[in-house]
Amino acid sequence: MRLDRLRHPIPALVAESLIPLEDSVQLLLHAGPPRPAASVVAAIVDLLAFPCASVDPPPWLLPHQIHPYRRALASVNRFGGAMLALPVGSGKTFVALAVAGHQHASPVPVIAPAALRAQWFRASDRTKVPIHFTTLESWSSGVRTLPDHPCVLVDEAHRLRNAHTKRYRHLAAILRHRNGVFLSATPIVNRLVDLGRVLHLTVRRDALALAGFPDLLEDNTAAVIDGLGALVITAPPVSGPVPHHRIIQWSLDARWEQDLLSAIGRLRLSPSTTAREILRFTLLTALASSPAAAHASLRRYRSLLLHAADAKRAGIGVTRRSFRRVVGADPDQLLLWEILDATGPISVALEDIDPVTTMLRVVQEDTEDPKLSLTRRLLADNEPTLVFTTRRESVDYLRRHLPGPIAWCAGARAGVGPMRWERESVFRCFGQDEPSRYPGPLPRILVATDIAAEGLDLQRASRVIHYDLPWTPVRLTQRSGRICRLGSTHTNVDIIELHPPPSLESQLGQVAMLERKRALPPHRGVDPSIEAPWYWRHRVHQRWKNQTSTSGIAWIPTGTPAVLAGVVIGLGGREARR
Repeated sequence: MRLDRLRHPIPALVAESLIPLEDSVQLLLHAGPPRPAASVVAAIVDLLAFPCASVDPPPWLLPHQIHPYRRALASVNRFGGAMLALPVGSGKTFVALAVAGHQHASPVPVIAPAALRAQWFRASDRTKVPIHFTTLESWSSGVRTLPDHPCVLVDEAHRLRNAHTKRYRHLAAILRHRNGVFLSATPIVNRLVDLGRVLHLTVRRDALALAGFPDLLEDNTAAVIDGLGALVITAPPVSGPVPHHRIIQWSLDARWEQDLLSAIGRLRLSPSTTAREILRFTLLTALASSPAAAHASLRRYRSLLLHAADAKRAGIGVTRRSFRRVVGADPDQLLLWEILDATGPISVALEDIDPVTTMLRVVQEDTEDPKLSLTRRLLADNEPTLVFTTRRESVDYLRRHLPGPIAWCAGARAGVGPMRWERESVFRCFGQDEPSRYPGPLPRILVATDIAAEGLDLQRASRVIHYDLPWTPVRLTQRSGRICRLGSTHTNVDIIELHPPPSLESQLGQVAMLERKRALPPHRGVDPSIEAPWYWRHRVHQRWKNQTSTSGIAWIPTGTPAVLAGVVIGLGGREARR
């Protein structure tokens, strides 16, 4: 299009028109008349506050949820989206329903893991906000039909941090012209760009350009980006049980464990570096979990090797699907699985068949290990406890060896002792309302995989034992959040992490990885602590909010020369506040 056809021609800026400024601040500041110092300071403090919508909250919101609600609503109205990163157990579900319910009265589209379906419908019943629920998992197979509502709620949104998945692409197609509220207690998993990819489903990638963050999809290396507070809504932990964290290191005392660790190090595994690392991590994490998990992983690896030998004789290779049967769910938590070549067969080291056969004779499924003995001692006080493991085999191992009755859940399977129960009935044994018709004494121990780490109120328990460490702090937070919740009757709760011994950690690097990832949210300024930049801004504004504010200039004599200025720059309907 020619410029002379535009109603408002674009101005041209050429180098010859540029002139030096003696004082560049004069270009920005129009000081105005002198004003009282307190009112000028209050005007500057006003610029620190993140935008809040001036609306009355629904009556069912608790006092600590009102400010996040108003901030999230302002973010959705201004940017098209918001990340609710409130601490676990503080009521993100209700805040999100309040935001969506304010925008439209029709059923609110909710996309969440299948395990959270009951939680969302309970919240819908309590708030009288109708919802339309689809599982996050179902979006991997195609775009779903959503009701005509301007705002979509996505729970456990950190699962959408990979833009190359079918799930992400299908959601991006339908969220393009809608607003979104994304819920996650840990918005940054591996890198800052994880957060950016989720937000970009409904938010422009340059939404925070004026706040010093030019592109949400770039892994900005700045130490702290306080402008993220406009999009990421968090708050200090709500009043509830005080968590006491402990780290206990177990040891590889048994000779068979030390021999097995050395033998794993000698396996060839695969000529592919990525496949070799995935297999090595699978076997090492299984050894770190339990003898039953180690035996099962070795048995699956041997089956893969025998399958590969048969496939080689037939002139074909090992498929990605066959490989995944061996490594199970672990690579879902590793970046290595995403870069594994999917275009051709995967090679494995057939010379490992004999060593693995020997290793299977060394470790037996019911062998007792020092980690189990340590857990028995921790449970001797009979405090209601949740024990989390990453392996289904370890769930079966623990329920056979710990003093009962043991409640357990491993995927779709659940029960108490030898009896199979519905999963929801097992969880109710540890909920706020104990079942009145339970036959016999209530179980005091629940052993579960991470299927029980999301969306459950298990406040009857007063302790969480991380029997196995996950690969991300997200899981640690979610697990602990089952008991660190509103409504708990406990004043204090114990959070215990069982760490592997140095000989195993030196090969896994799991504890070191967790520590690096734990540092990401506070390093980027989006953690819920009171030291975070967003909270400093909020606290200063709260202190001065009742003071009359006036634009202008004030003179405050001090011993040290200094200038404090507040600047608002308008650009295309957006503002940058400094």
